[in-house]
Amino acid sequence: MSGFWAEFLGAELIFVAGSYALDHLRPVLMAITFLIFIGGVAQLSILRADVLTASGVVGSLLAELFLFPAIGLWIARGSKKRVVP
Repeated sequence: MSGFWAEFLGAELIFVAGSYALDHLRPVLMAITFLIFIGGVAQLSILRADVLTASGVVGSLLAELFLFPAIGLWIARGSKKRVVP
């Protein structure tokens, strides 16, 4: 099991709770996305292209390096007020 999936499964409930209480859980969600990004950077320390480009690693590595920072920015810029349609 790659690092991304272990982290994702552990943080999944916090992200679900954050969808209901974004203002309250914003710092926690930001910290989780940052730690997942740091995990991706740590994987780069392997310095072996054959390991980093393996089919089981490349998807999670790209998600950790690009998707989670984007999610973190999205959370940071999220509305502090509830918009009621």
